[in-house]
Amino acid sequence: MYNRFIKAVSFLVAVACSVTIIASVIEISSMRHMDGDLIFKGDYKRSYELENEIYDISSDLINILTIYKDEEHIKSGGTLKEHNYDNELQNLYYGFQEKFYEESKLKKDEIKEDDVKEAFEKEYFSQINEWKTKKINEDLRRYNEKLNKINSIEGLHYFISEGDYVKTNSVDASKKFFKSQPVYITYDESEQHVSIEGPNMRYYMRRWFEDYDNETVYIGFGEEFINLKQKNWDERRTVLLFHLKIIIGACIGLMIALIHLMYTCGREEKNGPVKMSLIDKPYVDLNLIINGSIIIVCLAGAYLIYTESSRIAMMPLAAIASAIGINLLLTMTKRIKNRTLISHTLIYKIIRKIFSFIGNGLKRSPLAIRMIPTPKKVRDLERIMTGIKSIEKGQLNYEIKTESSGVYKELANGINGVTEGLKVAIEKELKSERLKTELISNVSHDIRTPLTSIITYIDLLKKEDVDSQNIKEYLQVLEEKSLRLKLLTDDLFEASKASSGSIPVNFEKIDIISLLTQVMGELDNKINSSGLDFKFNYPEEKAFVKADGKLLWRVIENLMSNIFKYALMNSRVYIDVIDSQNSISIVMKNISANELNIDANELMERFKRGDESRQSEGSGLGLSIAKSLVELQKGNFNIDIDGDLFKAIITIPKYE
Repeated sequence: MYNRFIKAVSFLVAVACSVTIIASVIEISSMRHMDGDLIFKGDYKRSYELENEIYDISSDLINILTIYKDEEHIKSGGTLKEHNYDNELQNLYYGFQEKFYEESKLKKDEIKEDDVKEAFEKEYFSQINEWKTKKINEDLRRYNEKLNKINSIEGLHYFISEGDYVKTNSVDASKKFFKSQPVYITYDESEQHVSIEGPNMRYYMRRWFEDYDNETVYIGFGEEFINLKQKNWDERRTVLLFHLKIIIGACIGLMIALIHLMYTCGREEKNGPVKMSLIDKPYVDLNLIINGSIIIVCLAGAYLIYTESSRIAMMPLAAIASAIGINLLLTMTKRIKNRTLISHTLIYKIIRKIFSFIGNGLKRSPLAIRMIPTPKKVRDLERIMTGIKSIEKGQLNYEIKTESSGVYKELANGINGVTEGLKVAIEKELKSERLKTELISNVSHDIRTPLTSIITYIDLLKKEDVDSQNIKEYLQVLEEKSLRLKLLTDDLFEASKASSGSIPVNFEKIDIISLLTQVMGELDNKINSSGLDFKFNYPEEKAFVKADGKLLWRVIENLMSNIFKYALMNSRVYIDVIDSQNSISIVMKNISANELNIDANELMERFKRGDESRQSEGSGLGLSIAKSLVELQKGNFNIDIDGDLFKAIITIPKYE
């Protein structure tokens, strides 16, 4: 790939492909009436070119009918009303008009324009007569040019008339004859019709005939006209498609060669140093200007030679332009590779010299000149001092802004950063204090509730007779509340051990799908009685994790207990096992019976419940215990709340 011979071959291929593209583009650009229709439309009758041809011919015929008519009409001055005075006469007329208004005894609005014009023509008879003769000769020339052009078109038939005036080149002037032609236009009192449905034809019809009522215009484009145009169309289309195929092929070859050259240029081996050659030494911007100018001159010369001589004669200039262009591209590529594209420009060098000169001049300048920026820095220092005093008073939202850059800006940014840190620390401390208060309140509530019940029912037992029927009922309540108090104490103890990391962890290879199946089997009665529809999705292959089976069981059991307590009745519960590259995730999703207006992170705090009224069973420690137990097993535990959707995600490392 880095061999010099292979590079030379790629360079020659790139030049050859570039010359081919240039030659084909010049060939296409020199074609008459070259547009997109030639590519996409094979039928000349569906082309814009025919519409333009119809427009040109019809416009000429309508001009002959409505303006020129014949030579006698033109010589008699019949076309002069179509012309305005030239600039010289126009200026004379405006001056004469003002003078006429001034000398007239009538008011300005009582004077007729025709009277002014008649008087002007008498005053400047010779100049106006000369202008009329000039315009009549111009109109005669235009009339004969249009008529000769129309009569020279093979296969074109026309009949135009207005009153007694008739002009035609057709033996048969009937409308039926014209409608029998492949393409035709008919306009008379009974109808206005054009045989082709081009996008512009209806607009042309309105434009031609909107001001005419008594004219008759029949134009027919016969087989001879259409066949000749179709033949020319097919020839040009064949040439165009041929050159487009050549351009596409050459572009592919050029891209392949350029990619190879750009990848290998400047290096003799992979990851080797970039070496600059002699042609890479000039400044990049000068190189672009000089070589770009040479390329433009060569391409312009190639185009002129091609149009006046032949395709082969323009090849040397196209090859020179291509070689210079490719070398310029490779030079730019080398500069990009060694990161000197900007630094090796003349503009960069000049700007750097100017700034260096100014900097050295300031260093050698008197102290008074060097002290010019000082007032701005003094203002910055005053702002910093004001900011420090404001922050000292507790205004942590105060932001110090400076005018200058440098040390003072860095100092201001540093103080602003410290202020932001203080704000975050204070917010964390306030949150911690609030959580502590809530923890004490929640623990007090959860312990006091069963204790109050126990005390109440003991008092009731004291008042009952030994043989009373209520004793068994009271004892049952006492037992339930005692167990509730014991469960709360056990949960609190387990949460304390889990968060402190004092629970021993026995890592082993666990089949997570089997473990989940066992847990759901154990809880089968609760699942059936809960009224919830459990959906268990897991991969076909076994998924093994490195974890403590007992602790992981406890985590899953805690989450299942949460689902039984807080999930909406008769809703679905989804348990998904997701196998990632280095870990296995268990995702449990359920719809909550109560609205969850609480932050996900706050819900994992101890004694925090989604049920803020604390009417449901539970200590509020389940999620906190689950998080601590998962982290002991080097995993991650997260929850996500989206409206009423509650999602718990356990991520455990894979067993390797």
